[in-house]
Amino acid sequence: MHGLDLIRPRESVWKTFWVTKILFSADEIVANSFATLELLEYYGKELKNKAVVVYPKIKKIETEKYKIKGHVLREKYNLKDKKILFTISRLVRRKGIDLVISALEEIQKYVTDLVYVVAGVGPEEERLKSMAKGKNVIFIGFVSEEEKYSWMSECDCFILVPRDENDDFEGYGIVYKEVEQFNKKVIGSASGGVSEAVGNVGILVEPGNIKEITKAVIYYAKS
Repeated sequence: MHGLDLIRPRESVWKTFWVTKILFSADEIVANSFATLELLEYYGKELKNKAVVVYPKIKKIETEKYKIKGHVLREKYNLKDKKILFTISRLVRRKGIDLVISALEEIQKYVTDLVYVVAGVGPEEERLKSMAKGKNVIFIGFVSEEEKYSWMSECDCFILVPRDENDDFEGYGIVYKEVEQFNKKVIGSASGGVSEAVGNVGILVEPGNIKEITKAVIYYAKS
């Protein structure tokens, strides 16, 4: 279970029936986080007793080989001497990219050399680009795995702050574990299983709280 597969069926009596039937018929249930495990209670309190939590396996990244490629990206986008705040995600409302963009006006009063680089595509792309005008945001669209790791190598801080929504759920967050291998500063939100993915190596903000996002980015940029 990843989270959405337990959230979305609640919208339909018929789907709820079938998910419940499947869960009670299973010999074992595997959840990707303790946050996802808690969702099982909706379908039956006893289901938690037959479930185990297994965090997604993260492959070992050879971080050294992306350093030079990261430097090349910095040159390509004319980011010499800039602080890079980086996000890679599907561009949907739940991911909270709009919250970061909203925080930039205040952040850039204190960190004038900050540039926000956003990788990914999705239905929110045009709205986000409109919000970002004049705020030093670069949208780079879809990127390969190699370019993703190169940006992780070169950025000063990674940020992804999902908001809580009734019909959506962040079950874990593999991307946080990937960027941590580069020893980068990480900002996430206390939404779903994100706190389990971020652990003790980053800052967690309250979901949807722009003031906390602002403080966290300024803190990392100044430290």
